[in-house]
Formats: sequence, structure tokens, C-alpha cells
Amino acid sequence: MRKEMQVALMAVMFLSAVSGSALVQAEDELAPGFNKCMDLAQGRSFDMSECVSKAYVYWDQELNTNYKKALAACAYSENPDKCKAALIKSERAWISYKEAFGDYLILQGGGSAIGSLDLLMININQTEETKRQSQKLLLFVE
Repeated sequence: MRKEMQVALMAVMFLSAVSGSALVQAEDELAPGFNKCMDLAQGRSFDMSECVSKAYVYWDQELNTNYKKALAACAYSENPDKCKAALIKSERAWISYKEAFGDYLILQGGGSAIGSLDLLMININQTEETKRQSQKLLLFVE
């Protein structure tokens, strides 16, 4: 019963966040066009998953671009080789963290028997993490 309550609460929180997306400012969007996509999905799991997938692809591409910029910016640091090594090490650690946290969310959602709403929430989390990391990479570049 407790697990069902948790899933129901997560569903209510998620649906209230996405159903009110028209009220959210553009800068609060998960990715450009995400809120409109979710509005058009009208709560259909498959369509919402497509919206999240598009947002993930957008931020993954941004992450790759920003990572290259951050690597190039190391040329202007006091020790370019150490800068690049530190960036590579931190990106690998971030990837490990993101994947491990995703595994945790899957296990919290019921393991191998997770539902489409659980999977959607996990994918949103992965997209948000990728967005944050992409933005962090630009802190010292621009």
C-alpha cells in the first residue's frame, strides 16, 4: 500500500507540473518547445515520452558542444594538460553519477516492473541532469 501511495503522489506531482506548463516561463522549460509538446500530448504516456526524448536529445547535443568548448578553453589555463585531464575526469564521474542515480530511481520505482509513468519521471530526471551539466560546462567558457 505504501508503494502505491508513493507512486500516486509522484504521479500527481508530475502531472500538476506538466499540466500547468502553459503557465511556466520559457526559461523554465526543460528544453525549447517542451511545454508545448507536453500540452499537445494531453497526458498520453507515449506522446509525453516522445517530448522527453526530444528534450534529452537537445540537451545531449548541447552538452557535447559545451564539452568541446570547455576542453578548448583549457588552452588558456595555467596548465592546459592538467585542465583537460581534470575536465575529462569530472565528466566521467558525472556520467557515472547520472547512470547510478538512474539505477536508483528504477529500483525505487519497482525495479524491473516499473510503469510508464515511473520511466517518464526517470527520463525527465536524466534530461534535467544533462541540462544542468551542459550549463555548468559554460560557466568558465563564455
